[in-house]
Amino acid sequence: MPFSYNSHSGQFCQFGKGHLESCVLRAIEIGYAYFGMSESMPRYKEEQLYKEEVEAKKTVQFLQENFEKYIREARRLQHHYKEHIKLLVGMETFYFGADSIQDINDSRQHFNPDYVVGMVRHIRGIPIDINNDSFTKAEEAVGNTEELFCEYFDCQYELVTKTHPEVVGKFDLIYTFRKNFELTEVIWEKIDRNIRYIAEYGGLFEINSKALTTELDDPYPQRHILRRIIALGGHVTLSDGSYGPTEVGMFYSSLQAYIESMNIQKIHFLAPTIFPRDRSTPIVNAKPMAKSSMHVLQHAFWRDSMLFTTC
Repeated sequence: MPFSYNSHSGQFCQFGKGHLESCVLRAIEIGYAYFGMSESMPRYKEEQLYKEEVEAKKTVQFLQENFEKYIREARRLQHHYKEHIKLLVGMETFYFGADSIQDINDSRQHFNPDYVVGMVRHIRGIPIDINNDSFTKAEEAVGNTEELFCEYFDCQYELVTKTHPEVVGKFDLIYTFRKNFELTEVIWEKIDRNIRYIAEYGGLFEINSKALTTELDDPYPQRHILRRIIALGGHVTLSDGSYGPTEVGMFYSSLQAYIESMNIQKIHFLAPTIFPRDRSTPIVNAKPMAKSSMHVLQHAFWRDSMLFTTC
């Protein structure tokens, strides 16, 4: 303890900074026990590229080759630092609709990551987490804010039912630019449906501190959503949502306070199961292992980590 399963680097992500190894070294420096590297899967259609990637002359072929390089480098780091930290090699999904499901499952089979972070960042091909203008375009494409929230959770439901990601990333990402939107009964029904399904197959809901870099008051998920997750039997884990070494462990002091204020009784984490003699990478079943929150919040990390020391 503690740990994070949602991270990116500038080496393999257009929006990140720094090298992947620098992120790992920072995780070791601040006392992480487990660190999941989770660069985003490649995309297979030019229209799925971000504007910034197009401007940087990136192509789908580049993204596929770059992800191959990521997997190789992440496996190297996993082996090289195995005496210092338990690293997991993850893959974050890109979802653009029903056609994406096959791409996700094919990528998982081909690249063989240790675990998958299931994310919905686009609605009808429009990014919903870049800026308010892009979010507004998504609202206009769907009809209104309520319909956009509904479609988001419907897309999330399709993603989790057909791919079973070990970690569901930023469950309520849709709130990022509409923090004061009041959920309607029909939206709550979709949220409850998704929570129940994820809880049933054993997926983990991350409490992600990256939200605190936005206008949101809480980490993802927001506290009224998190209460429902806990009430419906969902299991939670921790993530920093970092995009470079300076963001590893970002806002974990606030995360500690959030966990305590929500009276969460258990935190879960993913761990490699075995290191076979005939291979250098672990077999990871990505099964959550429970830790009592009483021990989690009293762990020496919260007391001794460089994150919480003052000059």
